[in-house]
Amino acid sequence: MVAVSDPQGEINEDDVARVVEAARAVSLSNTKQIIEVIPRGFTVDGQEGIKNPIGMSGVRLEVETHIITASLTNLKNLDRCLSDLGIENSGFIFSGLASSQAVLTETDRELGVVLVDIGGGKTDICLYQDGSLAYSSSIPIGARHITNDIAVGLRVSLDSAEKIKIYLSKPSKIDKDISELKDEYDLNSLNLPESISSTSAKTVVDGIIGARLEEIFKLVGEEIEKSGFGQEIPA
Repeated sequence: MVAVSDPQGEINEDDVARVVEAARAVSLSNTKQIIEVIPRGFTVDGQEGIKNPIGMSGVRLEVETHIITASLTNLKNLDRCLSDLGIENSGFIFSGLASSQAVLTETDRELGVVLVDIGGGKTDICLYQDGSLAYSSSIPIGARHITNDIAVGLRVSLDSAEKIKIYLSKPSKIDKDISELKDEYDLNSLNLPESISSTSAKTVVDGIIGARLEEIFKLVGEEIEKSGFGQEIPA
């Protein structure tokens, strides 16, 4: 909470910046650092649910925020790597938030949406409600785990497993195989060093990839439930 600076009581951009900055004054473990403070709504003299208070009149300005933190050690190591390369770091951003800003529309955010970004080593979740970020989380499982599963299941190297995964994930490949109801995947075009020329859909899709994706989306569902906004999100 901050006091409005204008003697006439008109809220300006500086007041908004000050109240958002004041929200950083939260008790955190010494292993964590705040990387994002995102306003969800403002309160002016007790009037809640205000999206943009600039230009309004009031004495007291409050804000509800969503705060994203990260490991302080990881951030320091990233900063050091960039510094060693001669790159100036202008700041950090949660990758799930960056993905949200790239693909979600304002309408998506207003209606309510969950963005699930499956990365290499983790899966990021961003849940929007009433136009603002209401919940975010990361699951330590990603596409690299699928690659590892394929390598173990088909007894191939990680490089070969990655090629198989990318090959099977091509939209044109999926559409063609669905239309032809294929039970076998021909892998000869990949020129893999291992003596594997084909694999069954049941083995690689249902048994390997499907099982890992089912685990990921089960954990995503648990995070949505944990957020408390699950019943309010249509997509």
